Amino acid sequence: MKVNRNIKNKIFRGEGGDVLRVRYDNRGEPFREGVTIYLEDDNYNSVSVFLEGRELIELKEFLNDLYGE
Repeated sequence: MKVNRNIKNKIFRGEGGDVLRVRYDNRGEPFREGVTIYLEDDNYNSVSVFLEGRELIELKEFLNDLYGE
């Protein structure tokens, strides 16, 4: 997976103060590379999910299909 590790994270702000944060991440044993996606509401309640490279490719293809690219 080609990742620009110099980009620490990307933040998207939604309606009502909700935040979507995406950042490069890696995990060990076995080593995996990908991103962690955090969803946070305006009360600082949050949930996160780690997506590996192959899952990111599937997500990208899904979004491209949705938006016709």
